[in-house]
Amino acid sequence: MPNSRTVPPSNLAMEDIFLDEDSPKLVEFDANFRTFHLQAGSSQYSFCVDQYGSLEHLYYGNWVGSGHDLTYLSESDPSLTFETAPAGAQFTAGELKRMVEGEENIDSRQLWMLSTHMKSERGGDWHMARVENLTWRLRHLWEGKKEEAPVTASSILKVLERSSVSFREDSAADKADSGTARQSKRVIGARERNQLETESRPGRQGYKCSKLLEVSEFGTGDFRTPSLSVSFRKDGSRLLPLVYKKHQVISGIVPSTSGLPLLGARNRTGAQTLVVDMVDTYTELKVQLLYTLFPDISAVSRRVIVRNSSRLGMGDVDLVKCMSGTFDFLTNDWHLVSLHGGWACERNITTRRLQEGMVQLGSNRGVSSHQMNPFCVLTAGPPCEDHGLCYGFLLLYSGNWLMEVEQTQTGHVRVNVGLSDTHFSWDLGTQQSFESPECICVFSDKGLGGVTSTFHRLINERLIAPRWRDLICPVLINTWEALYFNVEHENIMKLARPAKDVGVELLVMDDGWFVDRNDDTTSLGDWIEDKKKLPRGLNGLAKDLNAMGLKLGIWMEPEMVNKSSVLYQEHPEWVLHHPARVRSEGRNQLVLDLTRSDVQDYIIQSVSNVLGGANIEYLKWDMNRALTDAYSAALPPSQQGEVYHRYVLGLYRIFEAVTLKFPHVLFESCASGGGRFDAALLAWCPQAWCSDNSDAYSRTRIQMGTSMWAPVRCMGAHIAACPSHQTHRTFMMKTRFIVALWGTFGLELDLNKLSREELDEVKELVALRKRLSQLTLHGSFFRLPGFGYPGAAHANSAGIGDSNVYAWMFVAPEQDRAVVSALIFHRDTVGRFPSRLKLRGLRPNLSYDITEHVPTPVAQGVFNGMFQAGGPTFKHQRRLQLSGLVLMEVGVPVHFNFDGDSLLLELTANS
Repeated sequence: MPNSRTVPPSNLAMEDIFLDEDSPKLVEFDANFRTFHLQAGSSQYSFCVDQYGSLEHLYYGNWVGSGHDLTYLSESDPSLTFETAPAGAQFTAGELKRMVEGEENIDSRQLWMLSTHMKSERGGDWHMARVENLTWRLRHLWEGKKEEAPVTASSILKVLERSSVSFREDSAADKADSGTARQSKRVIGARERNQLETESRPGRQGYKCSKLLEVSEFGTGDFRTPSLSVSFRKDGSRLLPLVYKKHQVISGIVPSTSGLPLLGARNRTGAQTLVVDMVDTYTELKVQLLYTLFPDISAVSRRVIVRNSSRLGMGDVDLVKCMSGTFDFLTNDWHLVSLHGGWACERNITTRRLQEGMVQLGSNRGVSSHQMNPFCVLTAGPPCEDHGLCYGFLLLYSGNWLMEVEQTQTGHVRVNVGLSDTHFSWDLGTQQSFESPECICVFSDKGLGGVTSTFHRLINERLIAPRWRDLICPVLINTWEALYFNVEHENIMKLARPAKDVGVELLVMDDGWFVDRNDDTTSLGDWIEDKKKLPRGLNGLAKDLNAMGLKLGIWMEPEMVNKSSVLYQEHPEWVLHHPARVRSEGRNQLVLDLTRSDVQDYIIQSVSNVLGGANIEYLKWDMNRALTDAYSAALPPSQQGEVYHRYVLGLYRIFEAVTLKFPHVLFESCASGGGRFDAALLAWCPQAWCSDNSDAYSRTRIQMGTSMWAPVRCMGAHIAACPSHQTHRTFMMKTRFIVALWGTFGLELDLNKLSREELDEVKELVALRKRLSQLTLHGSFFRLPGFGYPGAAHANSAGIGDSNVYAWMFVAPEQDRAVVSALIFHRDTVGRFPSRLKLRGLRPNLSYDITEHVPTPVAQGVFNGMFQAGGPTFKHQRRLQLSGLVLMEVGVPVHFNFDGDSLLLELTANS
């Protein structure tokens, strides 16, 4: 097609336009069938331009090859009775004559240009598209042959007549306009005309409500939830019938013009992006659909750019809905996996079987939220860890978001992923553009585990900054649960001494270090050290810690302000609020208006002053309340619907500025725990605090859900004090260690309250973590299903459904080492034996030595079976050496003896 190479959009860099001839083609366009084939690793994503110019989705699954005509899929289903379709599908002889009127000898190039124009005017009409295609062929067929046989209007009509393009009789007006054109066109009867119509118009005839689509607009026949919705201010119209205009394939990615994080922004090697231009032919409002692919990864990333290039004086447009991607699926036994919870119980796995109707996942809190996470999986049949078709969806965004999952009366399912349309509208002026966040769709035919491994690889290779990609997270101790606000210099040094002795590398001073901050009612926004607590300042503290061999980290909450602060007294207009209304507060604090550039600049300067004033090597960036009163005094009335999104864009600008200025500082994001644990912030903060709840049982469920998409090296996890400060439960140190090992690993307790024996145990565990860290942080992660006790919760050890038994493992890239963890939190099955624990990801032919770490410090009484002080006790009394095949197919017997019992194995291939 001539449109496959066009002038690049203004936001494309010229060096990105042309593909390297030696690069594998990840995008192919079949001009004969107007079909796109996208190669996403071992999977294939295909769609076509249908007879009305819509983009019809054809297939997303295992690779079958680009040489197949998959358009037969668009003809397989009947049309729905009484559904609507675009009118005027066929063209008339009068229209054809007008294309060549006044010309006896036709310039074939001009004919093609005219037919192209007519196709556009007809809204992407299928038959006019075929005319365009035919005249394109005629142009090349007759190029240079004018001297031999001049091309006449009559000859063109005869060629068109002999083609498969059908005609309809002209109306009276057409007859008047066409003149003598009918002399060159035979008249056909009604039966023959109907036959031609049937032959030339594929099944389903453009009935949008029963088609699988790549993008869906409001009001043109698709009654499912739309991808886009606009309002033209001139006439109030909301109609947006989009048709295909052109496309191009570029090397790399299309950079964001608004600062949104993108996969491949820091590593675009081998990436290719398909840009498809859709247009409303009446207003010329343009919508670009962007599809980005990465070599050998079964994922497609999608986003949308809307440009108001309207004509006819349509003027400004209100964009009121803009989803990053629409994904339509045929009928199946669809199940939905999503992550739900609340504060201190984030991202618990929830499953449901889809039925007719709509499931909405999302957040309108201004953050991605504790309650739901911008991730879900669609599974064909009940979700399984190691088999079955799955489609995983992840949105790279930190604000209000929405995932709509709709099953219609046909059984088809639509998944919309993007910005929440609640309290959203974007004032799109003439020649202005809006870009959506990026969403990722991962395909797996190997169950949820396949989805997980693909997301982990994408985030590690394409999202996290290269300087942090191979990071071994330092073992840290955080002062919060040890000292709370009492972070005086001497208290910190008193905690630092045993911390250094047990092997800690980084001390993080949490809340309470800045001026007058003795509780949560004051001083947020005034980021100056409290000289009463830190008489030698942050610089003096850093020097003392560095002299001991410890690094200093610090806590900040830069997006917030207390009313009792110098900042608020000087700039009360800097907070989100409506000046005529009573404000709401949360945790005694207000939210700074990050839509304002002056507020962004203040935060950048404040953080820079802190980080630049001492040798600080870690920053925990917190955010402890949701957005309310989302009104900005800096924006006009027509843009108040932009506040939530502009807030997020302002946050991204701040992160980009401070991380560029301090590239050596490790940032960890936090929002009352896991209230903003999303993929977007990993572009700047390579790790995030999972939850304020460090109770081992709660954390296992939280981390099971989080691991669905987030790599282990991103999950902040600590050994906390017992009884737990959140649940008052108590678990032995071994079990708390195993759960913290499944993350960045740190300590969150007062070491000065531990006995000498307990400190020695912590020291041994920290040393073990350092030895295993390369494997646990950068190995392949597997949840282990099928392990458990008889009963309703049997075999839910991978986190799906209710269970008190969980198991997981890490495998080295060479598959020569592995670490296996298993634990039980409530044992109500005395006298029953669990199933064997079957491992995954090993090499079948390798032989592995199995070492059990960290014995249980109890012994079982011989006569009464009760447990008593004693030990240490191992689960296995002899060293095992088993093949990978046996470990995966037969498994390892594991017996738990009490609530909170656990197991930690290390596998090493023997030579």
